[in-house]
Amino acid sequence: MNLFFDTETTGLPGDVPLDSPAYPWPVEVAGILATSTGSMVSSFRMVIKPDGWTISDDVVKIHGIDTGYAAKFGMDLALALSVVAAFAQQATTALAWNVSFDYQIIESAALRLKMPNPLQDVPLKDVMSETSNCLGLGRMSLAKAYDWMFKQPVPAAHTALGGARACQSIWRKINEKHELPG
Repeated sequence: MNLFFDTETTGLPGDVPLDSPAYPWPVEVAGILATSTGSMVSSFRMVIKPDGWTISDDVVKIHGIDTGYAAKFGMDLALALSVVAAFAQQATTALAWNVSFDYQIIESAALRLKMPNPLQDVPLKDVMSETSNCLGLGRMSLAKAYDWMFKQPVPAAHTALGGARACQSIWRKINEKHELPG
């Protein structure tokens, strides 16, 4: 089974070590567990409760989740990582758009909580690279690729579940044409 996942964060990492408190925190995490034919088995979406960190106005403009909302409705990060782990245990592949970014957000959160990385034993696949290779497109954002393929904007753009769904839709579309493994 495939796990399509996405994160929304407190920012971009730059040259900060993964275990640094300055590394971006996950604000929202979502995933879709799907069969190899693309049928959804289960999904999750969680806003993360801040624990000593805040969400800047600059990133709130992107994903719409502010510190107050996350503090009121968010889940503890350790619980969120446990849910990611439960989904990852059922997956044969974890897929994301620019997978290294989202993987490192999860890895950094796990390191700082002194927990195992819930995705460490699952082979990763970068849907952005696969799309670029199959269609001869350069590196582009998920929103641009989705718009190019489906002639419409990503539904629920800049939400983790919207990103995971868009990634799954693109994967299904290129897999139909190119019969990609996983």
